[in-house]
Amino acid sequence: MSLYRDNVLDYVNNKYKTYYVDESGMSLKDEVRADHFADVENVAGYSLVKYSENGNVRRYVYKKLPAIPRGAKLTEYVTTDGLTLRDAIVSNKLEDSKDIAGYHIARRDENENGVKWVYEKDAQTPVMTRFVEYGTHQVLQDAVEGLDAAKPSLINGYIHFLTEKLSNGDTVHYYKRQEHNHKREVQTRWVDTEDELSKIRLTVTK
Repeated sequence: MSLYRDNVLDYVNNKYKTYYVDESGMSLKDEVRADHFADVENVAGYSLVKYSENGNVRRYVYKKLPAIPRGAKLTEYVTTDGLTLRDAIVSNKLEDSKDIAGYHIARRDENENGVKWVYEKDAQTPVMTRFVEYGTHQVLQDAVEGLDAAKPSLINGYIHFLTEKLSNGDTVHYYKRQEHNHKREVQTRWVDTEDELSKIRLTVTK
């Protein structure tokens, strides 16, 4: 079965696919197919930097953690969802928490490698939603600020391609230019026998 046909059948059957990959796209764990997206997973030696959704596909993207020499400690700064807020630090001691704009400390988790400072997003911190062209990052629409991310907009000449949530809480909607975007109007008119009433139907075709 072709990959395209496989994806179409998954979409029709409401099957969701979740991937766990590194920044180059290499798989780090087996993909998960289910009737909903799978949750984020811990991947040894990696930290989660972002995740994106495209239709029925979600990708968790991880960054390799720095090597830890013998006797050194690793300090990480992450959200409650596991997203990395700042680069991990390797040193000969456990590092203190850091002030991170828009977040407050939820807890301190110790592990065999060191410590993980876990942060929660401040309740009233606004987030930005941006609308850009995929590949060029050309701004297609003014950014929207709010407490929640805005949904993808309809932008003439473009189709929504990908949504990416950043570790700072902002969201980016990516669009691709729509090929052969030619439109024509077809007007159909119904008139009664006495020409007293007319109805106009306007149809836009591509």
